[in-house]
Amino acid sequence: MEIDDDGPAGTAGEHWKSRTAKDDLMSGYTYSLLFLTPMTLAFMEDTTHFFPDYSMSQRMAFGYKKGCGFVRDKCINNGETNYPDTFSTDSLRTQCTTEYSAIGMGEVRLSRCPDSVYDYFGSNRCTSSNRMDYCPLYDEQTKCATPVTDWTQRCFNMVDGTGASCMSISCDFDRQVYTVEGVTCTPGGVVNSHECPDFAIVCPYKIQTISNTPCPFDGCSLCVNGKCVRCQGSYILSFEDGKTCTTSPAGCGANCVTCVNGKCTACNNDLIPSADGSSCVAKPASCGSNCVTCVNGKCTACNNDLIPSADGSSCVAKPASCGSNCVTCVNEKCEACGAEYMVSAQRDACVLKIDRCTSADNDGKCTSCSESYHPSDDGTKCVKKGTPWWVWLIVGIVVAAVLASIIVTILCCTSCCAAAPGDKSDSDTGTSTDDCDDSSSSSSSSDECQSESFSGSTTDDSFEKTESDSTTES
Repeated sequence: MEIDDDGPAGTAGEHWKSRTAKDDLMSGYTYSLLFLTPMTLAFMEDTTHFFPDYSMSQRMAFGYKKGCGFVRDKCINNGETNYPDTFSTDSLRTQCTTEYSAIGMGEVRLSRCPDSVYDYFGSNRCTSSNRMDYCPLYDEQTKCATPVTDWTQRCFNMVDGTGASCMSISCDFDRQVYTVEGVTCTPGGVVNSHECPDFAIVCPYKIQTISNTPCPFDGCSLCVNGKCVRCQGSYILSFEDGKTCTTSPAGCGANCVTCVNGKCTACNNDLIPSADGSSCVAKPASCGSNCVTCVNGKCTACNNDLIPSADGSSCVAKPASCGSNCVTCVNEKCEACGAEYMVSAQRDACVLKIDRCTSADNDGKCTSCSESYHPSDDGTKCVKKGTPWWVWLIVGIVVAAVLASIIVTILCCTSCCAAAPGDKSDSDTGTSTDDCDDSSSSSSSSDECQSESFSGSTTDDSFEKTESDSTTES
């Protein structure tokens, strides 16, 4: 069985993958009707913490009798599907939801596909949720009557595929038959133009009523079908037979079921281990009722077809006209989305949040990011901004100016040195010398020129001597 790899914190790595077992009680998908399947019971038994009664297991309709291809192959390929009662290829088509408890309509594909592997229609348009590998389902529109003590209504698809209806039923678990609107519905048959599914789909399990009769076991406070399911005070369910109550293991306090190295890792009676494992405490109430995943005081997933509020403090109903995951809808425009989602710039949809993204379009493509970041070319993430071109231009100009200044200085010094012996005109002859190299002075005169130029200590007398010598040589 695949493990969830795309859910939020508290779901990924801890539940069955929804694409494989959407309606299983242990899947990451939250819905109003989930099933405790034999697979989940087997897993619980493998942990050695539970002794399941497989006669109480429930059969889920999702993937029922559809073969291995249902989980191995793509849900839709080039706009076609082999499972039209599960996956939607038409957003306007009405069909029963996968657990047959409501009438649904094909999910709308508004978001851009994050990867071509999910582009089932060749249009680069996907549903907004990644929980089902972006496979479009039938989104609940009209809920059938919710059972309390017995199944009262179930959803039935029309034979011609043009719609579905909620119809009254009656289940006979002893004979494994059921009636629809008072008429016996044989699997594979038709009643009132509606298909008759298998008995296990229409009547997935027998709803048990809890008796208030006293429990015959010491320390037991609640019994169902002769088995203790809740113990009193510091008692816990016995691992030996799973029916009676016994005392908690030493060292971990009351209500602790599993004690490892003096720390409690599992508790009894709907309690949870404390942060330090020293005791069992009540579940935090900060996320409110109907919240199934609470992380740091914020709800990230709800049950009963609800969605987390914008601040994650509670579970709220889906708005009617703003699409899935919108929690505040005003004049058909979404004002706030549930956890893990953000409102698109056009306010037409809720799209998955992208780290540091401040605005996104209806396709979920990021259009602007927080300071120092900008959207990637494909709009799927925000990346660090590089140094602007104009900064490099300024740096280049400054460096060029510095180099030019150094070169000019060197040339000026060299010119000054060369011109020092003959940079003054002879007032008598009107003749001047251009530079040291062009003059016909002796090497000793050149040395004297250079020495005097660099020492900076030339006196009037030496200047006159140089001038006189130069005149004579000329």
